[in-house]
Amino acid sequence: MWQGAMKRGRMQVNAVTFQPKKNTLKFPMRKALLILACWTAYGLVMSTRGSLVVLLSNGKTRIPMIILTELTFGWVWAAATPLVWWLWTKYPMRKPFFWRRLLLHVAFALVVSVVTKWVWDTVFAPYVWPPPPNRTWRGVALSIFGAIDFGFMNYTLIAAAHHAVAYLNRWRNSEVQSERLAKSLAEARLQSLQMQLEPHFLFNSLQSISQLVHEDPDAADRMLALLGDMLRTTLQRRGDQEIPLQEELRFLHQYVDVQDVRFRNRLQVRWSVDPAVVDAAIPPMLLQPLIENAFRHGLNGFRSQDILEIRCARENGRLNIEIADNGPGAPPASDDSQPAGIGLKNVAERLECYYGADQSFQYGNAKTGGFRVVLQIPFRLHENLSSIDS
Repeated sequence: MWQGAMKRGRMQVNAVTFQPKKNTLKFPMRKALLILACWTAYGLVMSTRGSLVVLLSNGKTRIPMIILTELTFGWVWAAATPLVWWLWTKYPMRKPFFWRRLLLHVAFALVVSVVTKWVWDTVFAPYVWPPPPNRTWRGVALSIFGAIDFGFMNYTLIAAAHHAVAYLNRWRNSEVQSERLAKSLAEARLQSLQMQLEPHFLFNSLQSISQLVHEDPDAADRMLALLGDMLRTTLQRRGDQEIPLQEELRFLHQYVDVQDVRFRNRLQVRWSVDPAVVDAAIPPMLLQPLIENAFRHGLNGFRSQDILEIRCARENGRLNIEIADNGPGAPPASDDSQPAGIGLKNVAERLECYYGADQSFQYGNAKTGGFRVVLQIPFRLHENLSSIDS
């Protein structure tokens, strides 16, 4: 039912290199518009303050002139923002140069404050506030240096925004690094679990073969050949994080063939696999430990008929896999609340690593007799499938 064209997929993880951005005065249009919007909002706030002061003092100053004054003054500082931003990027206040950099930025703030006020007085003031007819250089100097306090405040506002953005970027980078570290640790743990499983599987298979060496050499020889095919399959897909379900089922067929030799044709395996799930993605060697557990603790080869049932179907958007045998089941005194043994414990830990809480793993004695294992994982088609001949 599920045999036919087999598909193999490999999941590749592309390494992403994070490189710090170079200091530059270039600002994209989006950032430029954001800066303009922020300083426009600043101008509106300051003009509202000035207008209220005039209204409460019964002044004769026209409110539109106040609004235009604050808006244009804010736009001058918007033009100066990229330069101030670059200065804080180029000369950050860090030890051991903290006090030296502080004095340097005080000087920068003084220069930028004077220049911005001079630009406003030269470009905008003649249109917003017509100068008096007998304006002197002393009056110009007083106008410029009288705005230094606001200049320092605006320089400090830009510095605060720069530090906030820098802190946010460091936090985001630390989050990315933490996620990458957690992913690396999870992959290392999964690899360790798989490496733990492979020698366990090999040891048990060789133990089964050793039981037939003296009783039936031909059967032992056949088991060795089948075991060689299984090991070749295992080595070919080493490193894969996920494989299609049909590849796991093909590997289970090989394993069942090995066990069938030991059971001397007294084993009956009932496969019930929905064709719609054969391309579902699952971790490699996820089901083999469960099958092996059934052979070691449930099926013994001494009954007239040993039955193993394997069902795979899609239920409510999830991949449902059930494995049951007609053996004696678990002893009543055993603790079924926690997985016991390498096989069940390994499967439980791998499911936890791959899917977290979005999975279900249950097992215990079936009502009709025997032992039953049921696991559910999210149904997702395997990526990068390519057809190969079976």
